[in-house]
Amino acid sequence: MKDQIRKELASRRAAGRIDAIFNSVASDVSGFAEEFALWQARRPAGASAPRPPDLAVIAEKQGLTFGKSGLVDAGQAVAEGGIGGSYEFVADPRSRFGFRQQLWRDQLFGTGGLTWRPIRSGDVQGNRYLSWKTEDQPEFTPSFELAKPVVERAWRILEGRGLARRHADEIARLSKTAGSLEAALAEAAKQPSAGAAAAQPAVKVGPFSWLEAGPMSSGGEPELSQPEGLSMPGDEFMRAVFALEPGGVAVAFNEPRTVCYVIRLAEFDPPSAALKEKFLEARADRRRIGMVAERETSQAFRGLLESMEKRNRLEWKRPPRVSRDEME
Repeated sequence: MKDQIRKELASRRAAGRIDAIFNSVASDVSGFAEEFALWQARRPAGASAPRPPDLAVIAEKQGLTFGKSGLVDAGQAVAEGGIGGSYEFVADPRSRFGFRQQLWRDQLFGTGGLTWRPIRSGDVQGNRYLSWKTEDQPEFTPSFELAKPVVERAWRILEGRGLARRHADEIARLSKTAGSLEAALAEAAKQPSAGAAAAQPAVKVGPFSWLEAGPMSSGGEPELSQPEGLSMPGDEFMRAVFALEPGGVAVAFNEPRTVCYVIRLAEFDPPSAALKEKFLEARADRRRIGMVAERETSQAFRGLLESMEKRNRLEWKRPPRVSRDEME
């Protein structure tokens, strides 16, 4: 508990410094938004449009990382990861805990989203974001020339998943006789069909748990752990890892299915027997068990909705105005 308390106190101090910086930057952006709105309304003769603040310079001075995208829709933004999957907690008296998770994509692309309105959010890795949109283009049917790069990229990702899975399965097969992933990768690199994936080194990751305690500010509700060295692992990845015995090998995609991992379990630390004993000792604490059960129930409910949509062949022509996370 001592280390956790120290970590929480340090996190709060850092959060205070970040809030102060974000407030300063948000003030600059909001000030420009007001000036630009007034200029648009009046259009004074001979007066040019106000220039936006130089955000790259501001970010450098404040120790922030500055980034800018082109025009993207909600699906493209989420698929890129990072800020696309971020969120913030907002007060909601109807919720069981008095607050709910509001997704970044719903704030930016939802009804009523304004240009140049600063939006704060964070992700499961602990990164925090301050963002806004500078242009809102109405929906339209793109021409073939305009849609081709996007369609081609999506097609390559879909086709690449099968190739990645077959290559990962081959490395997993070789590792069972080679004795290690390093030896299996070296053997796979000799094959004529080997590509760039065969040159990827084996990396030791962990130890890590499937879930970890969330921040105290959110009640400590368990969250999917994000081990350093892995790219957005999801439940499929964790399920594959924790179904193995030491020395066992498995293959699993990450959450957005952009990376296919070959996993070789080195050891459990502490051993499974010790974890089971610890679980039995803590079984009287219904609150902790309830938090995990609530997460599993939420996933089961989401799976039920998806199966109903598939069974009834429901096809959304656009994303629903209310996200499932808000419905839950």
